[in-house]
Amino acid sequence: MAPPTRDQIPPPSNSPYPAWPTPQALVDRRGHSHRSHTQHNNYGLDLPCASYTDEICYQQQVQLKPNEIHKCCRERILLTDQCLPGRCSNVTQQLCCIQRFLQAKVSCCNDDAQATTPTGDHFSRCCHENFVGESSTGPAGEESGTENACCPRAYARSQWRSVAELCLPNVEIDLSKVRVPSLLPGTSLTTEYDFAKAEDKWKFKCPNGAHVPQFVYLESESDED
Repeated sequence: MAPPTRDQIPPPSNSPYPAWPTPQALVDRRGHSHRSHTQHNNYGLDLPCASYTDEICYQQQVQLKPNEIHKCCRERILLTDQCLPGRCSNVTQQLCCIQRFLQAKVSCCNDDAQATTPTGDHFSRCCHENFVGESSTGPAGEESGTENACCPRAYARSQWRSVAELCLPNVEIDLSKVRVPSLLPGTSLTTEYDFAKAEDKWKFKCPNGAHVPQFVYLESESDED
């Protein structure tokens, strides 16, 4: 089996450093080896999380041990590399929108501000904004409001009424019986993505928001037009 081609992963375009942190490059700017750091460390690379694109984080999740993954990538939900910019297609739209939805929810679950909100639709609005809203982002590193080619905003909006109730902090999402179209790696052949075989990628806890009753936010008809 050929060795992993980490050297082919491009660096973040806005990163001040010449290479993204592979195991060989995990040395901080003080010259200390990453081996001297604690288990959940930042490897001394104080880059903004926007520098860690979905492609970089996907490669880290695939190639590195959990304690070696950068803090910006640990809680990012990346089901497949088929939802990276330039690799998605009409075939993968449903899969990529599920990934986007899960990421929208986990972002709200990890938002400490949700721990102090009163009863209302605050959590649902957070999820809607991340999944559908004009200020939401697609792959990490895109500017706010950028259209996500892998899960277009119009399609996400059309799905929201069907999935909105799943984006509440006390609702557990179970995808173990779900299969959606995907592509065989390196081909144009269609297969199925089996969520039951990837539970470690999409199951997560929701620590914030469940302390008070939460209601679903639905757009008005004028907003949907």
